[in-house]
Amino acid sequence: MKLSLRTLICAAPAALFLLSCHLAAFAQEGNVVIYRTYDSTGSVLRPSVYVDGKQAARLPNGCYMSMRLASGKHSFESSMKKAVLQVEVRPNETVYFQMVIQPGMMRGLGRLILANPDDAKAALPNLRPLDANQTLPEAANTPSPQPQGPASDNPPAQTETEPGPPAQPASVVIKSTPPGADINVDGKFMGNTPSTILLDAGEHLVLVDKEGFKPWQRTMTVSPGGSLTIDATLTKP
Repeated sequence: MKLSLRTLICAAPAALFLLSCHLAAFAQEGNVVIYRTYDSTGSVLRPSVYVDGKQAARLPNGCYMSMRLASGKHSFESSMKKAVLQVEVRPNETVYFQMVIQPGMMRGLGRLILANPDDAKAALPNLRPLDANQTLPEAANTPSPQPQGPASDNPPAQTETEPGPPAQPASVVIKSTPPGADINVDGKFMGNTPSTILLDAGEHLVLVDKEGFKPWQRTMTVSPGGSLTIDATLTKP
């Protein structure tokens, strides 16, 4: 079948318009990465991942999955149905979730928690993708190294500085009403309320969660050697 030059010329603007629409939609999407580290607890389980109430995949032990979602609020959950996370997905940014297995009466249940990006990036190279064709979002966005200029004949003198004493951790008391809730700090399970934990100085994401109640979440900054008390009041959904 032969196409005339006129037909090709007329079709070009339509193709460009469709391409521009596709690129605009792509720019309004964000990345979501969900991973599960190797763990002997519930190693044979493959909990489902639900996004906006629909099953997206089942996640085996030691795997991760990556997806793009339209910007805006989305709900994420696993087989522990009452532990639903409402999270804002922003254009061209990445949200990380970790799948953890919670012991149950008959079998363990999967649960998603927000993960600290640095912890997630450290764990992902040791895991395998759920789909062999998946690539992590950072792989395409990593800037190329910039070429270095010629070395100076007289490089600046280097001065040695004595390392200062390590910063003292802060003591944080975390309580909840009702008690017995799970404590997660920067995506890591730290025990149940009430508990006293030690945190490095800086900013931390604290999540207090109990089945049957809405998760309580705050971002807090602790000072070296300081002490802080958090009393989270959990409410019914």
